[in-house]
Amino acid sequence: MTNDGAPLPTASLVRRCQHPDEYTDDEFYAAFPDHDRTELGDTLCGVACVHMITSFVRGAAPDYLGVVRAGIDSGALGERGWIHSGLSEMLTALGVPAHPTGSHSRDQLVDACERGLPSIVSCSISFPEDGSRGGHLVVLLGERRSASGARTVFADPSRWGATHRSVESQRFWSSWSGRAVVLDAA
Repeated sequence: MTNDGAPLPTASLVRRCQHPDEYTDDEFYAAFPDHDRTELGDTLCGVACVHMITSFVRGAAPDYLGVVRAGIDSGALGERGWIHSGLSEMLTALGVPAHPTGSHSRDQLVDACERGLPSIVSCSISFPEDGSRGGHLVVLLGERRSASGARTVFADPSRWGATHRSVESQRFWSSWSGRAVVLDAA
């Protein structure tokens, strides 16, 4: 855990919104003629995380709609959302070796962040404290400790995430499903 004021090794990761707002309707529908723009955008948290991590690790990422298309075509998007093994295969194909896990602990994931290896973690959108776990994907960037307590730092591709970069650690981890996509150390 990093003390408040010290930069996180993952601090340079740039958040991207899961909704492909930078594309015109014509560009979007040319790529996805059978999809509703808003409905598809609402499901793109996983691929947005892949895009963020690829850009962070490699310094650049391929075209976002191209990554979305590759994920859909490869079967990484299932009926209930992005499949963790599919996301790890997408990252690996983009030159960022990764694997899905349900066995890493909170401490192991935070430790990896401190070594500059962010993870994609499954949590509940906006991290409610109602016992719900999973259903949304964010990039875990690490934890900060201050006099007021520990906060978990993340890049959330949802619209809510545009104005939220951290929450109290207890709140974050209580909505975590226990599953993640972790980067393989080089």
